[in-house]
Amino acid sequence: MYNNERIGIGCDIECVSRFDNLITKKRFLSFFSNNELDYCYSKSNPIIHIAARFAGKEAIIKAMGSVELPKIPMKNIEILKKNNGSVYAIINDKFFYDLHISLSLSHLDCFVLAFAIVILNPQQSI
Repeated sequence: MYNNERIGIGCDIECVSRFDNLITKKRFLSFFSNNELDYCYSKSNPIIHIAARFAGKEAIIKAMGSVELPKIPMKNIEILKKNNGSVYAIINDKFFYDLHISLSLSHLDCFVLAFAIVILNPQQSI
C-alpha cells in the first residue's frame, strides 16, 4: 500500500476477431454508452475500438476485484478520450465517486490490450 491507499491492477487481452459477430448483437452493444459507440463507429475499423473498450472495462473490473471492491456491471463503466488522445474511465455509480482509475489501451490488427490501475482512497468507506 502507498500512503494507506489500496491499489489494484488489472489487465485484459482480447482477440479482435472474437468481436466480429458480437457487434451486431443488441445485448452486447448495451455494455457501451452512446458516447463510446459514437466514437468507435466514427473510426474506419470500429471493431478494434469496441474490442479495446471491452478489454478496458474488463481490466477495470479485475483491478477493482483485486482490492476487493464489489463487481459492477460493465455498462456502468464508460471509457472516453481526452483531447490529447489518452483514455479515461468514468464509473457511473455514486458508490465509487472517489475511485481513481488510470487506464491504457493498445491495439494491433489482431489483438487489443488494456491495463488498469485503481486507487481506493483510504477514507472511502466501501
